[in-house]
Amino acid sequence: MTTKKAILVVEDDHLVRQMLHEALENDYEVFLAADGFDGMQCYERHGARIAVVVTDVTMPRLNGVELMEWLRRQTQWLPVVFMTAYGGDSDLDRWLQEPAVELLLKPFEMRELLTTLNRLTAAH
Repeated sequence: MTTKKAILVVEDDHLVRQMLHEALENDYEVFLAADGFDGMQCYERHGARIAVVVTDVTMPRLNGVELMEWLRRQTQWLPVVFMTAYGGDSDLDRWLQEPAVELLLKPFEMRELLTTLNRLTAAH
């Protein structure tokens, strides 16, 4: 039996978070966080197991870009997938220049997320 790779999903919308969990749980071990602050706490507990972080950009308390800045202080290699309905954020654009950082514009097809995750987890 192979061990599922773990993914941290950071999304403030409860329904979207649950939908992502249901779509990913067959292929991945899924950790959920309601905002960037919760995502930091989850990463502190499970970081050694997390292969990819999937995060919304716009969230209360700590947004996805701020979470990314914190994650890069923890590790340089961790792949990140940003999700947003809004484009043109200069802080976000800076991170998108990095390898293993992807952007999905909402609404997106679940197969697009799965393809992106498969590619990122295969590379690491």
